[in-house]
Amino acid sequence: TARQLLEEALGSLRVALAYDHASGDLSPTDDRNNRFDPLFGARRFDLTPTGLFGALPRSNLRAAALRAELTLPRGVDVTLVWRAAWLASATDGWSAGGLRDPSGASGTMLGHQPEARVRWAVRPGNLALEVGGAGLLRGAFARQAPSGGDAPGLYLYTQLTATL
Repeated sequence: TARQLLEEALGSLRVALAYDHASGDLSPTDDRNNRFDPLFGARRFDLTPTGLFGALPRSNLRAAALRAELTLPRGVDVTLVWRAAWLASATDGWSAGGLRDPSGASGTMLGHQPEARVRWAVRPGNLALEVGGAGLLRGAFARQAPSGGDAPGLYLYTQLTATL
């Protein structure tokens, strides 16, 4: 029945809070770079649904997220994330946006990044379909920094994985 399906799905609900901090450069004039450098690594599990959408790189960043994951019957799982992001240092730049306000007057709020993903195991172990997306709702820094703007970022994707 529908009630049993709902009870089964809610029994698989997982909710998590996350916080990320990657330092930024403290002063643009001191000839020292204090910015965290991630070097290499996959970004998908970090702060974005896929490596192609990198609005929030792990550099000069403070981010808090609420994440909900739900496994439904028939091989379907859903992930929803709401992330708020700020610059770690107001005088350092936002590398993904190419923006910097050395005076720090534009604040630190980069914005909010909602994400959603639905994955369906069409043939478990052999074929999976994934549909998802993320957006960036620009905050004060992203709007007010020199060359900033109001336009939100939007990324949508579909993925089909075949395992032989």
